[in-house]
Amino acid sequence: MLQRELATMRRDGWLLGIVTNGSTGQDRKIDRLGVRSFFEVILVSETVGVRKPDPAIFQRALNETGCTAADTWMIGDNLINDIGGAATLGCSTIWISHGRSQPQDDPHPTLSVPTIHQAWALLGSLR
Repeated sequence: MLQRELATMRRDGWLLGIVTNGSTGQDRKIDRLGVRSFFEVILVSETVGVRKPDPAIFQRALNETGCTAADTWMIGDNLINDIGGAATLGCSTIWISHGRSQPQDDPHPTLSVPTIHQAWALLGSLR
């Protein structure tokens, strides 16, 4: 299912990237999932030397894809690291809530959905 959804997004013209905190073990996870070829950029904090929510890691992803923040959507399940970091640059954001309520004092996402699959469907409707 994951590969089919990623293939559909690519076919629909989306440029995809991964920005993740963690060690180089994240690269092995991506390879085990067999999804590396769907992404234009994959940035792992340990390799890049900067962690989310620092806007620098998001800016690097924008630079490497040639995208602007105004044309970019960040999908993430961490309000501070994912949503807050990307929103600082002006990216639109989708928070994967996993059914959680959004705290009042955290960054506010552009949109909120319970699952990643709903986020991809939502983005597909925006194209």
